[in-house]
Amino acid sequence: MSRSDEVKVFRVNGYYTKKKRKFSFSEEMRALSKDHVLEVIYSNIGSRHKVKRRDVVIKQINVISPEEAKSVIVRTLSGLET
Repeated sequence: MSRSDEVKVFRVNGYYTKKKRKFSFSEEMRALSKDHVLEVIYSNIGSRHKVKRRDVVIKQINVISPEEAKSVIVRTLSGLET
């Protein structure tokens, strides 16, 4: 298995605009690449909040260690929680 096939934990920070208001978000997820993370973020926010992709602004995407994750789901999938 090569290094590019390794599942990593990502933290994504950004905001989206809806009805001339800004809403901040921070999400953590496990994925293989930044491209996959972006696709899931756009899909989730669009689905949940009925926001177009052009209205979602990603400020930063960081690779973090599973120990740094605050999300219980991410920690459980990483094998840190039972």
